Amino acid sequence: MSLSAAGLACEIVNSICSTVNNDNMVAVTTPELGQAISRYLTRNTQVKYTWSGRTPGSYPTSDPVTNYITTRVVGSFTCSPTNTLNPERHGIILGRQITDGIRRFRIFPAEGWTISPSMFLCAPNIVLPPFSTLDAFQYWLFQAGVILRFYKRYINPTPLTGAHGPFLAPPGSGAVMSQIF
Repeated sequence: MSLSAAGLACEIVNSICSTVNNDNMVAVTTPELGQAISRYLTRNTQVKYTWSGRTPGSYPTSDPVTNYITTRVVGSFTCSPTNTLNPERHGIILGRQITDGIRRFRIFPAEGWTISPSMFLCAPNIVLPPFSTLDAFQYWLFQAGVILRFYKRYINPTPLTGAHGPFLAPPGSGAVMSQIF
């Protein structure tokens, strides 16, 4: 399980093509686009956290485990039509909708960890640049690469308190997101 532009593009194209005809293209594709993106991201994202924990008491012992990976990302969103024919404006509006959808995702810890759910740090907003092609897969392959480049940078460095077995996070440390892949 890992994120790939080809995987995301396939998810988008397969989702959109199965529900589209010329009469309903914009009305159907835009909500399904958001659902396809969120479905792919939540199923394929792995988030690595570094961890600093110690046993409480006068002789604290550090946790020998210094990181964990979770795949428990939850969330879903839809997009709405951008109502613009300007390709630059369309990319800005659609990218903002995707960013706002990702902003609502929740990341839960891996099994064996008691850590507060976290979120991605969604900044800056995704911007989908114009890309001219008549091939739907090539278009979404390019845009999927853009989406994933932004998404993988949404690392939230805020330490999360919690526990791993008898080990507790000391103040100012704990689980810190270090990589999205």
